[in-house]
Amino acid sequence: MMKAFLPPGFRFDPEDKTLLAILEEKVEDGAKFSLIPEVDVYKTEPWLLPGIQKDHSHLKDRERFYFFSRELRMNKNGKRPRRTTDGDVINGGKWIANSGDKKIFNEELDHNNKKKIIGFRKSLNFLIPPANKTREKNKISPKKKDMIKTEWIMHEYTLSGEEFQEWAVCRIKNKAKEPKEDHQQQEQEQQQEGEEDHHQD
Repeated sequence: MMKAFLPPGFRFDPEDKTLLAILEEKVEDGAKFSLIPEVDVYKTEPWLLPGIQKDHSHLKDRERFYFFSRELRMNKNGKRPRRTTDGDVINGGKWIANSGDKKIFNEELDHNNKKKIIGFRKSLNFLIPPANKTREKNKISPKKKDMIKTEWIMHEYTLSGEEFQEWAVCRIKNKAKEPKEDHQQQEQEQQQEGEEDHHQD
């Protein structure tokens, strides 16, 4: 079982490859990691997730939250993930991808002298419907062009290989709580990821 505890003054902020290594232990061995709870992030508004207060006024600069989450599908045999929440006061929102999948490589070269792809990172924004177009129960949610982008963003990490697609590890943060230079860096990363030729959901 994989456990970790942070001493006072330290913050959990792992690199992409470290997150994928943790996810691999989770998928292959069922390992638990004390700093990353299992939560269905795709069905819950980000401000209602464990550790995040609704008004998020307590959030510190650059504070990130990490969750293991199963990737639910739109239908039983499909590959398209379901990312629409059940609804809070705004009657439901949706995580929308704003880039393709960024490939993450290991450092070692294979027999063809190439780096192996170990996983992917997808960037998403949380959108909510306008006040006059809230989603009624059992009704179709508003189209993307009619929805409002919030300050909540997610980096969704998945392993390479179809057999590893059931689980993802997600890093969620509120962009409004981060310094301006972090916004600029994120926008540059999203532009680079948008140029990737991998699939986008």
